Order: sequence, then C-alpha cells, then structure tokens
Amino acid sequence: MTEDPSTEVMKTFKVLGISEEHLSQALGALKKDSQNGTFGAQGKGRSYLLSKKDLEELDGFLKDFHAPFRHNTSVGDFKALYGFP
Repeated sequence: MTEDPSTEVMKTFKVLGISEEHLSQALGALKKDSQNGTFGAQGKGRSYLLSKKDLEELDGFLKDFHAPFRHNTSVGDFKALYGFP
C-alpha cells in the first residue's frame, strides 16, 4: 500500500469518515497477509504468478475485445486513457 501506509490509510479514513483513533489497528492489520498468500507472497511482487504465455494470452483477449490497454500498460498511461488525474 505504497511506501507510506499511514498517510494512505489516513486519506482513506478521511474519505470514509472514519476516526483516526483506529489508525494503529488498521496499520496492524496491514502487516498480516489476510489472504494467506493467495495473491502471492508478501514483498515478492506479482511477476512470478503469471507465465509469459499467460500474459500473451491475456493481451490477445484484450486485443480481441478492442481494449485500449495491455497487461503492461503503465498506471500513468491507464489514468490518461480514462481521464483520471
């Protein structure tokens, strides 16, 4: 959740109207892998979860459905594509 989880959690709390008194509990919860590795081991990234063949197949589906992005589209390009700041 970025390099500064405390700041990001506080932003989320503010939007949701949650008191910052719950910050330490929320940060503690982020330290535990609640999915037990379902989405990959913590700290390892996700690149090892899908093979090159899987990614090529995904890009094929995206192309077939005329999606204007591929698996490796950057966040900046994706935001620009959809008009996000």
